[in-house]
Amino acid sequence: MGVITVTNPGSGYSSPPPITFTGISSVGAAATAILSGSGSVSSIRIINSGLGYTSTTVQIGPPNTMVGFGTYIYNEKLTGSVSNVKARVKSWNANSKILEVSNITGNFKPGENIVGSESGAIYAIGSINTNNLADPLDKLNARGKFAQNDIIEEEADEILDFSEQNPFGNP
Repeated sequence: MGVITVTNPGSGYSSPPPITFTGISSVGAAATAILSGSGSVSSIRIINSGLGYTSTTVQIGPPNTMVGFGTYIYNEKLTGSVSNVKARVKSWNANSKILEVSNITGNFKPGENIVGSESGAIYAIGSINTNNLADPLDKLNARGKFAQNDIIEEEADEILDFSEQNPFGNP
């Protein structure tokens, strides 16, 4: 069994992509992609080297699209399956599969599954977009003048029931 050196590992893989060989041969080759913890292809292991190749091209399939099931619940606790990062659901759009989170304890990894603690919803991350809410004019606090909001919200979660959109009633 041989190994192919990967020069461009890509990102966003939640499961090994298909590997195909093109070229003229009498017996086709077969290989398996090995993923790193960050969702990149770290190596390709040759299972069957094939026969009769004069030249060949190895192609790695594209990352999986966001796959999963369930419906995340507003303010539900989330956990990354690989990174063990914790966050809370800010909003979930089931049609576009866009999940907005807050109170993140680290960095999610592309391709890992995000698991909802109450709903049981599980989806693989297709891409990550971070928005920095720090106020660039606030030179005294690198996180911005609103940085304590996260601390206040964490402590309030222990007191108030935020399982509904507005625990204080409708305006």
